Amino acid sequence: MKLNKIFFGLASLLVLSLTSCYDEKGEDYTPATKEAGAYLIADASEVKFAADAEQVLTLKIGRTDASVSSVSLSCDNSKFNVPSSVTLSSDVTEVKIPFNMQGGTTETATFSITAGSTPYGAKDLVLSIIRDFVWVNIGTGLFTSEFFGEAWEQPILQAEGTHKYILPSVYAEGYDLAFELTEDGSALAGTIKAFETGYVHPDYGMIRGRNLDLEGHPMVRDGNAITIPLQFVVDAGSFGWANETIELP
Repeated sequence: MKLNKIFFGLASLLVLSLTSCYDEKGEDYTPATKEAGAYLIADASEVKFAADAEQVLTLKIGRTDASVSSVSLSCDNSKFNVPSSVTLSSDVTEVKIPFNMQGGTTETATFSITAGSTPYGAKDLVLSIIRDFVWVNIGTGLFTSEFFGEAWEQPILQAEGTHKYILPSVYAEGYDLAFELTEDGSALAGTIKAFETGYVHPDYGMIRGRNLDLEGHPMVRDGNAITIPLQFVVDAGSFGWANETIELP
């Protein structure tokens, strides 16, 4: 029960903004004229990057005809290294835009064609870019479970730049315990919602752990040893509270 795999998904939406016109009654739809120029295309209005993914955003530029050979670009967010000029080699050209974001943050950026646009498509494009937390293995500590009556060596992951922790596969393979500490590390920063331990009781089913009562059952810290009270529950009720302790490296 000592392995952990974290998978990150990639949100996928289709966004294509086109300039259109209607008659006075709003009954007929006519696409904007394909005037010579370029326009922006995005495969997603929100783009999510895994922590270990290359920090490069792909922006697509379409053109109405082959006579459009280049455009000028800009971005209102300095974290994105947008080229000021792009040569268009095909009807849809992909532009690779390096960026630099800390793990666990979100940036909003407006990309604009400043010269060479056409009313046929979008001149400006607003994207929300998310980079997942970078989880760092900070070492191995001793985990002592009052509930299960055992102790074992436990790897510990910490989100870079935060006080968020994960104890991967803490009770059983593939079942993690996640928690966040306050800035001074003296208490839990929030409740621990019910999580599956991976242990299935023969009569009552999956046992889950939680701490929804921080006032009545606060965390206790003694040096590097953190004791987190957890209530162990099943669908039929509760097995009560137990103190689970991890010694941080």
